Amino acid sequence: MQRTDIIIVLVVFIISLLSASTTVGQQKPWKGKLGDGTEITERDLKTIMEQHQIWIESRGKKGQRANLSNADMQGAKLDRAILAGANLSMANLSNASLREANLWNANLSEAELEKANLFKANLENADLRKATLRRANLSQAELMGAKFIDANLTKANLSKVRKTKFKSINIDATLMQVNMSYAILEEANLTGAELWDVNLSNANLRKADLNASVLYEANLSQAQLEDANLSRAVLDYANLSQTELRNANLSEANMTKALDAHLN
Repeated sequence: MQRTDIIIVLVVFIISLLSASTTVGQQKPWKGKLGDGTEITERDLKTIMEQHQIWIESRGKKGQRANLSNADMQGAKLDRAILAGANLSMANLSNASLREANLWNANLSEAELEKANLFKANLENADLRKATLRRANLSQAELMGAKFIDANLTKANLSKVRKTKFKSINIDATLMQVNMSYAILEEANLTGAELWDVNLSNANLRKADLNASVLYEANLSQAQLEDANLSRAVLDYANLSQTELRNANLSEANMTKALDAHLN
């Protein structure tokens, strides 16, 4: 092969490499689908949210409430989105980014939120019944009054939930009065979480990390806590009737007046 031919081959090879690296670096535009199968783009989603915000600000007189029930929004970028009161039931939001999103009173029942990022999201009074939140990041989220009945939170991160005001008293109690009965929280990270008066009856908390968590007056009746870490946890007045605590770590845990503790 002549020198000229070698140079040409090398040039073509270098160009193909540069073209390939450019293609890899470029992200495909996001696309999703509404519940009726209509394809939507990022611009369409932005329009829906803008109309929803008008609906909120006009108290329903103008705009349109976001109806994203059954929508496929996997991987959507919804950071700081205002979706308070939106209908997201049965929507697929797996791998979606919802950092600091306002989802107050939103309907997320049966929604798919696996690996979703809900860091500092406002989920107060949200309906998350039967929702799937496996490996979701709920760190510092506001969850007061949220419903997690039958929700799957396996390996979810609920650590260091954010402070919120309740009845004008500043309490580290974002999860106060939350209903998480029958929820699956196996291996969930709840370190330092404030779970005042939370209903965790029949919940699966096997191998969950509840180190230094506050479970004051929590209902843990018939909950599964085998191999859970409850070291330094506060369980004052908690209901532990028929709770399974085999191999649970209760070192330095405060169980003052806890009801019917079963450690065997």
